[in-house]
Amino acid sequence: MSHYSTVQTEFADRALLVKALNAVGFDTVEVHDEPTGLYGYQGDLRSQKAHVIVRRKFVGVASNDLGFAKRSDGKFEAIISDYDKAELNNKWLVRLKTEYAKLAIVDFAKAQGFELSKATNTPNGDTRYVMKKRIFVASEI
Repeated sequence: MSHYSTVQTEFADRALLVKALNAVGFDTVEVHDEPTGLYGYQGDLRSQKAHVIVRRKFVGVASNDLGFAKRSDGKFEAIISDYDKAELNNKWLVRLKTEYAKLAIVDFAKAQGFELSKATNTPNGDTRYVMKKRIFVASEI
């Protein structure tokens, strides 16, 4: 039986977290208002509970559920089994955080009235965004 570990994250928006999980390859993600139990690789219900869950069959062969539990500060902590840390390691978490940040930038810009015109990746791995905002000025009569 694989042990679960928690990893503190700065994910605060559940919808963006789900979109980021989709962006890194997890198309099927459960969202719960109340924390729901995680299952181990043998189908055994574990004591750990989460609000955002990727079930083990979508994580990989012989994997455990992957979860994200909402903390009292409103941010989510990742709940990852020791077995799955081989794939869902720090490099994977950085990739997830990067996708989350990209989505947060676009959402923030849209809320400010900007429209994403273009997103390009630079050779050093950065992403550049070109945003535009239409401003109409009424002429005085």
